[in-house]
Amino acid sequence: MSGSISGTWYGASPPLSAGRLIGDNARLRAATDVLTAQASSGKIAKTFGGLAGGARVAVNLAPVLARQDVFAANIAEAGTRLEASQAAFDQLGAIASKFAAGLTGVNEGTAGALNGLATEARAALGQVADILNTQVNGAYLFGGADPATPPVQSGATIAGSAFATQIGTALASLGAAGGPATIAASLAAALANGPALFSAAIGTQPPEVEIGEGQFVGQGVLAGVNLAGPSTGATSTGAYATDLMRALASIAGMSSGQATLAGFGAVRQDIIAGLRGAGAAITADQAMLGASQAALTGASSRLDATKALLQKRLSAATDVDMAETAARLASTQTQLQASYKLIAGMRDLSLVNFL
Repeated sequence: MSGSISGTWYGASPPLSAGRLIGDNARLRAATDVLTAQASSGKIAKTFGGLAGGARVAVNLAPVLARQDVFAANIAEAGTRLEASQAAFDQLGAIASKFAAGLTGVNEGTAGALNGLATEARAALGQVADILNTQVNGAYLFGGADPATPPVQSGATIAGSAFATQIGTALASLGAAGGPATIAASLAAALANGPALFSAAIGTQPPEVEIGEGQFVGQGVLAGVNLAGPSTGATSTGAYATDLMRALASIAGMSSGQATLAGFGAVRQDIIAGLRGAGAAITADQAMLGASQAALTGASSRLDATKALLQKRLSAATDVDMAETAARLASTQTQLQASYKLIAGMRDLSLVNFL
């Protein structure tokens, strides 16, 4: 609320003097200026010095509110990243489901479909790499500890990587090697060459951000590392991303003629199991992201309540009552006009001399 500004009473006694009238007029003009500024800004004063007893409250609350603003910004940024992460996982899960279903339908009678599926898998391998290289506000979503560096080899070049070519070589030898040996060779190629696909700076834990005093939440995901723990399939590499890319590289390395080979059924089932395992791991990671999103929602609600309370306290110390200020301003302006009239009416003081 605004401080009290005393008015001036022009009564019949004591006798009015030019000096008194001029002094009262100056005080009324100063009061009008203060009230006009308060009515315009809504603030008691422009500086802490003008707040009197409210200065200490304002000084103490300023850093607290600034900290609350940091938490709010962190929550907003984390929310954006988690939402984008969920969308990326949706895309990866859809790819895993699509190729699991497509390969399930391939058998001796539909061998011709394998060529088309292999072509699609080759393109999808690059798509997976591009999804893992998604950026949000200039930072790589799956970059972990190093969000400034692409976490995965480019989608445009990954089909020519040692990872993809060696898996393709393993699948091409299906006729001579048989199913179990082909599966083992494919897994060995993925384990040996998979790490090279990913940036070494990613780390093993997603980055965290503070969303409240001492409260932290993960705001990202990692390429090549499961949030919910390693995948545990019999022929899994331990990471959904590597398993998914291994399966796609395997399909990309096959041709329709292989559908009639004795070991095709075992290889097909291994690939399907890898795709379904990757999908399950993605779902588990999405559940963890959902828990983080719920934590953000709760933190945001608590932060809003805290900020509202702090803002109320700050307002009581720094803001004027606008209705009261408007009434005071109108009253003071009326007194100021009366002061001018009295001065103008003084026989021994002309308006020219006053000005």
